[in-house]
Amino acid sequence: AYRYSDDDSVILGGEYFYNEAGYDDASYYLGVAGANIFEFLYNGKHYVAASMVLMAPGSWNDSTFIFSGLSNLSDESILTRLDYRVRVLTHLNLSFYIAHHGGEIGEMQLSVDGFIPKQTIDAGMGMSLVF
Repeated sequence: AYRYSDDDSVILGGEYFYNEAGYDDASYYLGVAGANIFEFLYNGKHYVAASMVLMAPGSWNDSTFIFSGLSNLSDESILTRLDYRVRVLTHLNLSFYIAHHGGEIGEMQLSVDGFIPKQTIDAGMGMSLVF
């Protein structure tokens, strides 16, 4: 965590993961999926992740921003995501996100020519009760 004002800080995170049972190349994924053993985030050998969290920045005391990224270094696919959460009532949070699938065709950006189109953006929202 890094404090950038009297009341505010940014939290930075990073991680590397090595999966000995993973594949070096995305060309194996279709066969693995056909055998019903495709398991997201465990297909590649090398992964790296980074995140940045801003909780109640400045005068936005009811808001949290999260920027995160995950890459399967083995197939060079990338997923980046921005989350925004705001407390609207004492016990009610609303959450919104937008994610971008980038890099090469692979685990974070699945596509099968003529069958599954290349996915690039997805978004969502939700709400939660906090007691």
